[in-house]
Amino acid sequence: MEENNRRMPLWLLVLLQLALAGAVLCVFALFHHVIPYRQLRRGGMPEPIAAVARAETPPPTEEPIPAELAAEPEATPEPVPQTWAERFAAHFSDETVWEDMSYRSPTMAVTVTKYEYNELMPKGVYFVADIYLSDVEQLQAAFPLNGFTFAQPAAIARDADAVVAVNGDCFVDQRGGFVVRNGEIYSQNPTTADICVLYSDGRMEICEPGEYEPEQIVKGEPWQIWHFGPSLLNDDGSARESFNISDALLIAHPRTALGYYEPGHYCFVVVDGRQGGYSLGAEMKELAAIMSDLGCSAAYNLDGGASSVMIFHGELVNHPVGERYLNDLVIAVDGKEGAE
Repeated sequence: MEENNRRMPLWLLVLLQLALAGAVLCVFALFHHVIPYRQLRRGGMPEPIAAVARAETPPPTEEPIPAELAAEPEATPEPVPQTWAERFAAHFSDETVWEDMSYRSPTMAVTVTKYEYNELMPKGVYFVADIYLSDVEQLQAAFPLNGFTFAQPAAIARDADAVVAVNGDCFVDQRGGFVVRNGEIYSQNPTTADICVLYSDGRMEICEPGEYEPEQIVKGEPWQIWHFGPSLLNDDGSARESFNISDALLIAHPRTALGYYEPGHYCFVVVDGRQGGYSLGAEMKELAAIMSDLGCSAAYNLDGGASSVMIFHGELVNHPVGERYLNDLVIAVDGKEGAE
Protein backbone atom coordinates (compact mmCIF):
# COMPACT_ATOMS: atom_id res chain seq x y z
CA MET A 1 0.00 0.00 0.00
CA GLU A 2 2.81 2.39 0.90
CA GLU A 3 4.56 1.48 -2.40
CA ASN A 4 1.45 2.37 -4.41
CA ASN A 5 1.22 5.73 -2.67
CA ARG A 6 4.74 6.54 -3.73
CA ARG A 7 4.02 5.86 -7.42
CA MET A 8 3.98 8.86 -9.75
CA PRO A 9 0.48 9.82 -10.85
CA LEU A 10 -0.23 8.81 -14.45
CA TRP A 11 -1.04 12.35 -15.53
CA LEU A 12 2.30 13.58 -14.19
CA LEU A 13 4.18 10.79 -15.94
CA VAL A 14 2.51 11.66 -19.24
CA LEU A 15 3.29 15.33 -18.72
CA LEU A 16 6.97 14.59 -18.05
CA GLN A 17 7.19 12.39 -21.13
CA LEU A 18 5.66 15.14 -23.27
CA ALA A 19 8.09 17.67 -21.82
CA LEU A 20 11.02 15.35 -22.56
CA ALA A 21 9.83 14.80 -26.12
CA GLY A 22 9.45 18.54 -26.59
CA ALA A 23 12.98 19.14 -25.32
CA VAL A 24 14.36 16.56 -27.73
CA LEU A 25 12.51 18.20 -30.63
CA CYS A 26 13.80 21.61 -29.62
CA VAL A 27 17.39 20.37 -29.49
CA PHE A 28 16.93 18.70 -32.89
CA ALA A 29 15.49 21.88 -34.39
CA LEU A 30 18.32 23.93 -32.90
CA PHE A 31 21.08 21.84 -34.45
CA HIS A 32 19.30 20.82 -37.64
CA HIS A 33 17.67 24.12 -38.60
CA VAL A 34 18.52 27.15 -36.45
CA ILE A 35 22.30 26.78 -36.16
CA PRO A 36 22.79 25.72 -39.82
CA TYR A 37 20.79 28.70 -41.06
CA ARG A 38 22.75 31.04 -38.81
CA GLN A 39 25.95 29.58 -40.24
CA LEU A 40 24.84 30.00 -43.84
CA ARG A 41 26.30 33.49 -44.01
CA ARG A 42 29.35 32.80 -41.81
CA GLY A 43 32.50 33.81 -43.67
CA GLY A 44 30.60 34.49 -46.88
CA MET A 45 31.51 33.21 -50.31
CA PRO A 46 35.08 33.73 -51.54
CA GLU A 47 35.65 36.62 -53.92
CA PRO A 48 37.57 36.27 -57.21
CA ILE A 49 41.02 37.83 -57.33
CA ALA A 50 41.19 38.21 -61.12
CA ALA A 51 39.49 37.31 -64.36
CA VAL A 52 41.08 34.97 -66.86
CA ALA A 53 42.26 37.06 -69.80
CA ARG A 54 40.56 35.92 -73.00
CA ALA A 55 42.43 36.42 -76.24
CA GLU A 56 40.44 38.31 -78.85
CA THR A 57 40.62 37.07 -82.41
CA PRO A 58 41.34 40.06 -84.65
CA PRO A 59 38.95 40.52 -87.58
CA PRO A 60 40.33 39.28 -90.90
CA THR A 61 41.84 41.91 -93.15
CA GLU A 62 41.79 41.83 -96.94
CA GLU A 63 45.18 42.36 -98.51
CA PRO A 64 45.77 42.94 -102.21
CA ILE A 65 46.90 39.88 -104.12
CA PRO A 66 50.28 40.35 -105.83
CA ALA A 67 49.97 40.38 -109.60
CA GLU A 68 52.37 37.43 -110.01
CA LEU A 69 50.08 35.29 -107.86
CA ALA A 70 46.78 36.44 -109.25
CA ALA A 71 46.87 34.10 -112.24
CA GLU A 72 47.89 31.01 -110.25
CA PRO A 73 45.16 28.44 -109.62
CA GLU A 74 43.60 28.61 -106.21
CA ALA A 75 44.82 26.07 -103.70
CA THR A 76 42.35 23.61 -102.25
CA PRO A 77 41.00 25.30 -99.11
CA GLU A 78 41.61 23.68 -95.76
CA PRO A 79 38.48 22.12 -94.27
CA VAL A 80 36.78 24.44 -91.82
CA PRO A 81 36.55 22.92 -88.31
CA GLN A 82 33.01 22.11 -87.30
CA THR A 83 31.39 23.96 -84.46
CA TRP A 84 30.08 21.88 -81.58
CA ALA A 85 26.53 22.57 -82.75
CA GLU A 86 27.40 21.13 -86.16
CA ARG A 87 29.33 18.17 -84.79
CA PHE A 88 26.59 17.14 -82.36
CA ALA A 89 23.60 18.14 -84.49
CA ALA A 90 22.27 14.57 -84.49
CA HIS A 91 21.92 14.75 -80.69
CA PHE A 92 20.15 18.12 -80.64
CA SER A 93 16.60 18.95 -81.72
CA ASP A 94 14.94 21.91 -83.38
CA GLU A 95 12.65 22.39 -80.40
CA THR A 96 13.08 22.04 -76.64
CA VAL A 97 11.89 18.61 -75.53
CA TRP A 98 11.76 17.42 -71.90
CA GLU A 99 11.22 13.74 -71.24
CA ASP A 100 11.43 11.68 -68.05
CA MET A 101 15.19 11.21 -68.19
CA SER A 102 16.29 13.22 -71.22
CA TYR A 103 16.41 16.75 -72.59
CA ARG A 104 16.90 18.04 -76.15
CA SER A 105 17.16 21.54 -77.54
CA PRO A 106 18.97 23.32 -80.40
CA THR A 107 22.02 23.81 -78.16
CA MET A 108 22.30 20.79 -75.87
CA ALA A 109 21.32 17.20 -75.18
CA VAL A 110 21.23 15.35 -71.85
CA THR A 111 20.33 11.73 -71.17
CA VAL A 112 20.24 10.36 -67.61
CA THR A 113 20.60 6.60 -67.12
CA LYS A 114 20.35 4.54 -63.94
CA TYR A 115 22.64 1.52 -63.49
CA GLU A 116 22.16 -1.14 -60.83
CA TYR A 117 24.46 -3.84 -59.49
CA ASN A 118 26.52 -4.82 -62.51
CA GLU A 119 29.97 -6.36 -62.66
CA LEU A 120 31.59 -2.91 -62.47
CA MET A 121 29.48 -1.91 -59.48
CA PRO A 122 28.59 -5.11 -57.60
CA LYS A 123 27.31 -3.34 -54.52
CA GLY A 124 25.80 -0.11 -55.69
CA VAL A 125 23.49 2.01 -57.79
CA TYR A 126 24.75 4.88 -59.92
CA PHE A 127 23.43 7.48 -62.33
CA VAL A 128 25.08 8.80 -65.49
CA ALA A 129 24.16 12.06 -67.22
CA ASP A 130 25.49 12.05 -70.79
CA ILE A 131 25.87 15.68 -71.92
CA TYR A 132 26.42 17.31 -75.33
CA LEU A 133 26.84 21.10 -75.46
CA SER A 134 27.22 23.73 -78.17
CA ASP A 135 29.40 26.08 -76.08
CA VAL A 136 31.80 25.58 -73.17
CA GLU A 137 30.12 28.36 -71.17
CA GLN A 138 27.09 26.09 -70.81
CA LEU A 139 29.13 24.04 -68.32
CA GLN A 140 29.08 26.32 -65.30
CA ALA A 141 29.62 26.56 -61.58
CA ALA A 142 26.53 27.62 -59.63
CA PHE A 143 26.39 29.12 -56.13
CA PRO A 144 23.68 30.02 -53.59
CA LEU A 145 21.90 33.31 -54.22
CA ASN A 146 21.40 36.31 -51.93
CA GLY A 147 24.82 36.14 -50.29
CA PHE A 148 24.28 32.76 -48.66
CA THR A 149 27.26 30.46 -48.27
CA PHE A 150 25.22 27.22 -48.31
CA ALA A 151 21.81 26.24 -49.69
CA GLN A 152 19.83 23.18 -50.68
CA PRO A 153 21.36 21.80 -53.89
CA ALA A 154 18.03 21.54 -55.69
CA ALA A 155 17.38 25.22 -54.91
CA ILE A 156 20.79 26.23 -56.30
CA ALA A 157 20.11 24.23 -59.46
CA ARG A 158 16.66 25.72 -59.98
CA ASP A 159 17.89 29.27 -59.36
CA ALA A 160 20.61 28.75 -61.99
CA ASP A 161 18.18 27.24 -64.55
CA ALA A 162 20.29 24.09 -64.66
CA VAL A 163 19.12 21.29 -66.91
CA VAL A 164 21.31 18.87 -64.95
CA ALA A 165 23.59 19.43 -61.97
CA VAL A 166 25.87 17.61 -59.55
CA ASN A 167 27.75 18.72 -56.48
CA GLY A 168 31.14 20.37 -56.96
CA ASP A 169 34.33 20.33 -54.90
CA CYS A 170 33.14 22.07 -51.71
CA PHE A 171 34.15 25.43 -53.11
CA VAL A 172 34.47 27.41 -49.86
CA ASP A 173 37.08 24.95 -48.58
CA GLN A 174 39.31 25.42 -51.64
CA ARG A 175 40.69 28.87 -50.82
CA GLY A 176 44.23 27.54 -50.53
CA GLY A 177 44.34 25.66 -53.83
CA PHE A 178 44.18 26.52 -57.51
CA VAL A 179 40.57 27.43 -58.27
CA VAL A 180 38.83 29.02 -61.27
CA ARG A 181 35.08 29.36 -61.61
CA ASN A 182 33.29 30.63 -64.71
CA GLY A 183 36.44 32.29 -65.99
CA GLU A 184 37.34 34.00 -62.70
CA ILE A 185 40.39 33.11 -60.62
CA TYR A 186 39.70 32.64 -56.90
CA SER A 187 43.10 31.33 -55.84
CA GLN A 188 46.30 30.36 -57.59
CA ASN A 189 48.36 28.56 -54.97
CA PRO A 190 50.44 25.37 -54.96
CA THR A 191 48.54 22.24 -53.98
CA THR A 192 49.24 18.57 -53.32
CA ALA A 193 45.95 17.55 -54.96
CA ASP A 194 45.23 16.69 -58.59
CA ILE A 195 43.41 19.56 -60.28
CA CYS A 196 40.91 19.35 -63.14
CA VAL A 197 41.14 22.08 -65.79
CA LEU A 198 38.36 22.81 -68.28
CA TYR A 199 39.75 25.19 -70.89
CA SER A 200 37.76 27.72 -72.87
CA ASP A 201 38.09 25.59 -76.00
CA GLY A 202 36.35 22.71 -74.22
CA ARG A 203 39.41 20.55 -73.52
CA MET A 204 39.56 18.99 -70.09
CA GLU A 205 42.81 17.80 -68.59
CA ILE A 206 43.81 16.65 -65.13
CA CYS A 207 47.14 17.85 -63.77
CA GLU A 208 49.07 16.17 -60.99
CA PRO A 209 50.96 18.31 -58.45
CA GLY A 210 54.41 19.35 -59.60
CA GLU A 211 53.60 18.67 -63.26
CA TYR A 212 52.23 22.09 -64.23
CA GLU A 213 52.91 25.80 -63.90
CA PRO A 214 49.87 27.85 -62.81
CA GLU A 215 50.92 30.70 -65.09
CA GLN A 216 50.93 28.41 -68.13
CA ILE A 217 47.50 27.08 -67.30
CA VAL A 218 46.14 30.61 -66.95
CA LYS A 219 47.62 31.50 -70.35
CA GLY A 220 45.66 28.58 -71.77
CA GLU A 221 42.43 30.36 -70.75
CA PRO A 222 40.80 28.02 -68.21
CA TRP A 223 37.04 28.30 -67.83
CA GLN A 224 36.92 26.11 -64.70
CA ILE A 225 39.51 24.57 -62.37
CA TRP A 226 38.30 22.11 -59.74
CA HIS A 227 40.45 21.30 -56.73
CA PHE A 228 39.56 17.95 -55.20
CA GLY A 229 40.45 14.72 -57.02
CA PRO A 230 41.94 12.34 -57.61
CA SER A 231 42.35 11.67 -61.31
CA LEU A 232 40.62 8.39 -62.17
CA LEU A 233 42.03 7.40 -65.59
CA ASN A 234 45.38 6.90 -67.26
CA ASP A 235 46.29 8.76 -70.44
CA ASP A 236 44.89 5.90 -72.57
CA GLY A 237 41.51 6.01 -70.80
CA SER A 238 42.11 2.88 -68.71
CA ALA A 239 41.24 2.82 -65.02
CA ARG A 240 44.00 3.80 -62.65
CA GLU A 241 45.17 1.36 -60.01
CA SER A 242 46.70 3.95 -57.66
CA PHE A 243 45.41 7.37 -56.71
CA ASN A 244 46.70 10.63 -55.28
CA ILE A 245 44.58 10.38 -52.15
CA SER A 246 44.83 8.85 -48.68
CA ASP A 247 44.07 5.13 -48.29
CA ALA A 248 41.21 5.90 -45.91
CA LEU A 249 39.30 7.47 -48.81
CA LEU A 250 39.68 4.52 -51.17
CA ILE A 251 36.93 2.41 -49.58
CA ALA A 252 33.28 2.40 -50.66
CA HIS A 253 31.49 5.74 -50.33
CA PRO A 254 28.89 7.75 -52.22
CA ARG A 255 30.78 9.33 -55.14
CA THR A 256 30.53 12.08 -57.74
CA ALA A 257 32.71 12.26 -60.85
CA LEU A 258 33.11 14.43 -63.93
CA GLY A 259 33.92 12.67 -67.20
CA TYR A 260 35.31 13.98 -70.49
CA TYR A 261 35.08 12.45 -73.99
CA GLU A 262 35.97 15.35 -76.29
CA PRO A 263 35.35 19.10 -76.35
CA GLY A 264 31.61 19.56 -75.98
CA HIS A 265 30.89 16.02 -74.76
CA TYR A 266 30.98 15.34 -71.01
CA CYS A 267 29.24 13.26 -68.36
CA PHE A 268 28.28 13.50 -64.71
CA VAL A 269 28.30 10.33 -62.58
CA VAL A 270 26.84 9.95 -59.08
CA VAL A 271 27.03 6.73 -57.04
CA ASP A 272 24.67 6.28 -54.11
CA GLY A 273 26.11 4.69 -50.98
CA ARG A 274 26.07 3.98 -47.24
CA GLN A 275 22.56 2.54 -47.55
CA GLY A 276 22.41 -1.17 -46.79
CA GLY A 277 19.91 -3.05 -48.94
CA TYR A 278 20.02 -0.34 -51.60
CA SER A 279 23.55 0.80 -52.39
CA LEU A 280 26.79 0.62 -50.39
CA GLY A 281 28.80 2.95 -52.64
CA ALA A 282 31.89 2.65 -54.81
CA GLU A 283 35.51 2.12 -53.98
CA MET A 284 37.81 4.49 -55.86
CA LYS A 285 38.94 1.65 -58.13
CA GLU A 286 35.31 0.84 -58.92
CA LEU A 287 34.56 4.46 -59.76
CA ALA A 288 37.59 4.51 -62.07
CA ALA A 289 36.37 1.32 -63.76
CA ILE A 290 32.94 2.90 -64.33
CA MET A 291 34.45 5.98 -65.96
CA SER A 292 36.72 3.87 -68.16
CA ASP A 293 33.83 1.61 -69.19
CA LEU A 294 31.82 4.68 -70.20
CA GLY A 295 34.59 5.48 -72.67
CA CYS A 296 35.84 8.68 -71.03
CA SER A 297 39.31 9.87 -71.98
CA ALA A 298 39.67 11.71 -68.64
CA ALA A 299 37.71 11.58 -65.40
CA TYR A 300 37.91 13.39 -62.08
CA ASN A 301 36.55 12.62 -58.63
CA LEU A 302 34.60 15.44 -56.96
CA ASP A 303 33.29 15.74 -53.40
CA GLY A 304 31.36 12.70 -52.17
CA GLY A 305 29.56 11.29 -49.15
CA ALA A 306 26.36 13.11 -48.27
CA SER A 307 27.33 15.80 -50.80
CA SER A 308 26.84 13.43 -53.77
CA VAL A 309 23.71 14.58 -55.57
CA MET A 310 22.38 14.68 -59.11
CA ILE A 311 19.56 17.05 -60.01
CA PHE A 312 17.66 16.89 -63.29
CA HIS A 313 14.91 19.35 -64.21
CA GLY A 314 15.08 20.80 -60.69
CA GLU A 315 14.50 17.49 -58.89
CA LEU A 316 16.80 15.01 -57.18
CA VAL A 317 17.56 11.98 -59.33
CA ASN A 318 19.59 9.90 -56.88
CA HIS A 319 19.03 9.02 -53.23
CA PRO A 320 21.61 10.89 -51.09
CA VAL A 321 22.65 9.36 -47.80
CA GLY A 322 21.56 12.54 -46.01
CA GLU A 323 20.41 16.10 -46.56
CA ARG A 324 23.44 18.35 -46.88
CA TYR A 325 23.48 22.02 -47.79
CA LEU A 326 26.07 22.79 -50.48
CA ASN A 327 27.94 25.88 -51.65
CA ASP A 328 28.61 24.96 -55.27
CA LEU A 329 27.32 22.80 -58.08
CA VAL A 330 28.62 21.82 -61.51
CA ILE A 331 25.74 22.46 -63.89
CA ALA A 332 24.86 22.27 -67.58
CA VAL A 333 22.53 24.99 -68.85
CA ASP A 334 20.75 25.54 -72.13
CA GLY A 335 22.30 28.11 -74.42
CA LYS A 336 18.99 28.89 -76.10
CA GLU A 337 17.19 31.97 -74.88
CA GLY A 338 13.72 31.23 -73.70
CA ALA A 339 14.28 27.50 -73.27
CA GLU A 340 11.62 25.97 -71.06
